[in-house]
Amino acid sequence: MLNIFPQTLCSGDTIPIKLSFTNASTGAVYSLAGSTVGVTVKADPLAADTSDSDALYQQDTPGDATGIVSFVIPGLAAGIYWLDIKLWTSPNRTTVIPSVQFKLIQSVTARVNP
Repeated sequence: MLNIFPQTLCSGDTIPIKLSFTNASTGAVYSLAGSTVGVTVKADPLAADTSDSDALYQQDTPGDATGIVSFVIPGLAAGIYWLDIKLWTSPNRTTVIPSVQFKLIQSVTARVNP
């Protein structure tokens, strides 16, 4: 299992994702103005769902000239999940991060904000 996260993920924790788009040849900021970046998280990537209504989390964020897009996935239960990230620049859709499986282990702590 490929892990795109720098640390072990635990149930109930929020999961921040920050993407910085740059030009591969120059390293300059890649403007996302006029584009939308979207993330989708599902428990079953093969679900026959054409609307993403079974997604546990989905968010579409309009791009801007900074080339930076952030998402915060809310706390999920322990388990195995699938995530992908897409870029829409009308009329095209491009995969930024292909479907990748990630795991959340069970957190020992059950209390919230003491």
